[in-house]
Amino acid sequence: MQETATRHPPVEAAAGHGKGSGPWLSMPRLWLIVVLGAIGLMALARVPSAIDLAYHVKVGELMVAEGALPRTDALAWTTAGRPWLDQNWGAQLVLYGIWRLGGFPLVVVVNALVAVATWALVAAACRRRTANLRLIAGAVLAGYAAAAATFSARPQMFSLLLFAVELYLLEVARTRPRAALAIPLLMPLWANLHGAFVVGVGLLAIEVAAAVWRRDRSGAVRYLLVTAASVAGLLVNPWGVGVLGYAISLPTNRVVSKLITEWAPTSIHDLTGILVLGAVVVLVVALVRAPAPHRVPEQLLRMALLGGLAFWAVRGVAWFGLALPVALCALARPRPLRPVGEDRGVPAVNVLVLATLVVGAGGGLAAGQAGPRRLASAADRRPGGHRRLAGRQPAAGTDVQLPGVGLLPGVPLRAAGAGGIRLPHRAAAGGPLDPLPGRDRGPLGRRAAAG
Repeated sequence: MQETATRHPPVEAAAGHGKGSGPWLSMPRLWLIVVLGAIGLMALARVPSAIDLAYHVKVGELMVAEGALPRTDALAWTTAGRPWLDQNWGAQLVLYGIWRLGGFPLVVVVNALVAVATWALVAAACRRRTANLRLIAGAVLAGYAAAAATFSARPQMFSLLLFAVELYLLEVARTRPRAALAIPLLMPLWANLHGAFVVGVGLLAIEVAAAVWRRDRSGAVRYLLVTAASVAGLLVNPWGVGVLGYAISLPTNRVVSKLITEWAPTSIHDLTGILVLGAVVVLVVALVRAPAPHRVPEQLLRMALLGGLAFWAVRGVAWFGLALPVALCALARPRPLRPVGEDRGVPAVNVLVLATLVVGAGGGLAAGQAGPRRLASAADRRPGGHRRLAGRQPAAGTDVQLPGVGLLPGVPLRAAGAGGIRLPHRAAAGGPLDPLPGRDRGPLGRRAAAG
């Protein structure tokens, strides 16, 4: 049977931090608010990546204009006209709608809100394990430090949010098993937004294995049924079972892992790899200090799987970072909370910290929007020109800025500068490009407009 220790609220909850026991804005709560606020500021200050975001917005525009889902590739120079399974179609429509309403500045804001909501859900999942808000704030900060590089405006931002929702539901299901029945409802949405739904199914498979480890027969059966229902829910998409093949084949494609840096193995010589390695060290220390790690087998199995993904590909770092805080809180030693009077802090200081955070949010928003506005001012302003997202064929002598801004929607492909690439001649739609000089690591125009 499942151990009864996992069926009770956090040990620290018995310390008596209930309603009316003190001011709402205590120091522990302030710590958590500051961490979540800092995550929002980091997201606001990040300029959208043109390399990935631009073509998603363009495809959303094409779907709205044509009233149909794309079935053939109309964007890539080398594969124009070939069948295309556009699994991200739902996210592309959402991103295009956001762009139409407020341009890239609004995309930045929405991405920041999604990032904060994602980590707030992770914090809520941690709260199901412990009432120590200081521990939760520190664990969330450690997880974000490891995964920060993956939080950018693109379809994956919706996967990150849904992954956090699943983590929270799994924690709620520890004391309320029926909560797990809501997870299959996420899958039809997930399958039409982004291909990382396979990670969500992996979490369920781990829960089955953990239930077997605990000799919890009813739990194993329950999660087997939830997993089967979730896989069935993934089939609710325009391509049916083909989406499953796409999601599995893309990250295992050797050409993709060789040409696209974020699908390459994580290297400890890069900042992302160093941060992930540091997070692994923190996890190992928590595991060594844990009083009874065998009582949380789902955390051990989950972090082993996600840790492998994190080092297998840079993209996998996101899932490891999101799951890390829950694991740290589950492994932590239960400690009595400090008396309420000691956690009040100085109210004036608390308010000052919050005010500083609000001012910082305004500054981060301004900084994050400066890039998109500068690029928009350089765009073609003729009728329809601004919304023809990179819709021209590059002409001979055109400078293409691949890193960062070269394929940004609405900006003509003539942004010269460091790292720019000059095309030797005009490229025909659907035709391959000759080898190009410069810092390009893959085929130019993989998602450039074909005319």
